[in-house]
Amino acid sequence: MLTKGGVLAVQMPCQFAGPSHQALRDVAQSLFPDRFDFAGWQAPVAPPQAYAQMLAPLGAVSVWKTDYIQRLAPVETGHETGHTVRHFTQSTAMRPIIEKLDEVERESFITAYEAVLTGFYPLENDGSILFPFKRVFFTLLV
Repeated sequence: MLTKGGVLAVQMPCQFAGPSHQALRDVAQSLFPDRFDFAGWQAPVAPPQAYAQMLAPLGAVSVWKTDYIQRLAPVETGHETGHTVRHFTQSTAMRPIIEKLDEVERESFITAYEAVLTGFYPLENDGSILFPFKRVFFTLLV
């Protein structure tokens, strides 16, 4: 729907193979194998090459993948506690898992998930965590 000379610019998270997101699937499948089977799971975002191939017939395409290093501040607000990366993932990647669990199961899942995260994301001296976050970008000039 772009007119001649128009540009489409897109960015998408590509964190699905990262430790934070792999741990979500691993812990869910380990604790609740009757409800979670990720054997045929596929990331919802394709590799950069797929977008380059798909869009090439439409115009000039640039595709790249970038790792951002985000400094996640410690969680210190009111009643909120827990691993900072868990707080980062809970409103997005964690939601489809948590929605299938009752309150007791959620607590069990969160405890196990946070234990795994601690091994992948150590605290910095100031209490923050350096969190690599991948994104795929592309532009299409028609």
